[in-house]
Amino acid sequence: MANIRSFSLWVTYLISFLVVGISALALPQPVPGAHLEPRQLSGLPTGESAYPIKAVLVSTNGNYVKFFFSTNNGKVYMGTWEKAASTSYTFEEIAPANSAKANTPISAIMFDLSTTTGTELAWTNTNKQARVFFYNQASTSILTERVWSVSGSSNVWSSGSLSGKSISGITTAGIDAYVYWRNGRYNIKLYYTNGINNILELSFGVSSYVWTGPGTITAASTQTSDAPLSFELLTPFNTGSVVFRNFYHNSGNVKDVKFDSVNGWSAGTFSVAVSGFLLLSGQLMGPPFSTYVLGIDTLSPVVTMVYCDTVYDVYTVPYPAGGTATLLTTGTSKLGNSQYVAAAGASNSVSTADAHIFTWGDSFQGFVDFIHYSGDMSVANSIGLDSAL
Repeated sequence: MANIRSFSLWVTYLISFLVVGISALALPQPVPGAHLEPRQLSGLPTGESAYPIKAVLVSTNGNYVKFFFSTNNGKVYMGTWEKAASTSYTFEEIAPANSAKANTPISAIMFDLSTTTGTELAWTNTNKQARVFFYNQASTSILTERVWSVSGSSNVWSSGSLSGKSISGITTAGIDAYVYWRNGRYNIKLYYTNGINNILELSFGVSSYVWTGPGTITAASTQTSDAPLSFELLTPFNTGSVVFRNFYHNSGNVKDVKFDSVNGWSAGTFSVAVSGFLLLSGQLMGPPFSTYVLGIDTLSPVVTMVYCDTVYDVYTVPYPAGGTATLLTTGTSKLGNSQYVAAAGASNSVSTADAHIFTWGDSFQGFVDFIHYSGDMSVANSIGLDSAL
């Protein structure tokens, strides 16, 4: 199948070659990956095209989902899906044009100020808080933080205190964050990869509401410089003892590193081969994987890794067991042709219906949509159309 797709790529380039002439186009060398290009999503202004969805938030009870992506003109958007209207999507601009670097990594968190039970409040509740992190367009080593918070009787997006901080991170590698309640305040941890492929941690709220760090996660091996990061909190939002896992890519495998507030960091034993990748302007972007967790609030967390392989199929792998990967299907049809994946789950649910997976296809192969799936496949919606730049 991979050879057929490579042939299709060459046919596409050959047709372009014949149309524009020898002087205008040099045929590229074939590459064992897909071509990453923005997609037009329904509901965005004409001329704006979306890069892959990079961050997903699910409310505690699974009633709504927020997902985040950047566009070709440097905007960042938040999409919304609601269980009560399961085939509809809306989009809101949360950062204006020229804010984000092309295809920036994105991380997002949300929590409630008035309660220590996590994210049960409605998005429009004045006690709802959210943070979105991405790399700046003007200087790509600089992070931008967007904050959803109370302003009078309304909620609005504003610039956070991390905005403008130069972290010298690798901007093709993932960033990720999580939040928990401890010592009477919310604590945020943000993770990224530096120039020598170490995973670093920034902290907010540990002793006061200021950003501190970075510190190096020495228990982790080096991170592949073009791969995502995925952190999962495994204890309830308001627990006194904090446990979480970091999933990262090293030497062809997704691995884990563990933390608990008693013993600190330690290397995990999880290792799953994931070698697919995407290509943008000659730069590798992948391998594409994500994770989601269910059952946190019921004290029975179940973590699942989701990834795309080199022939564009989507698989899930249980954590920590690893073992045989399960090919995701809708009935008898594979999800297939997916070139990027982002996922999240509801903390107060154990049902895979409340896990949400967003994939992104490859228009060079003729597959053009963003697709949204629930973990049990009861939701399987196309939410985007192709508009290659």
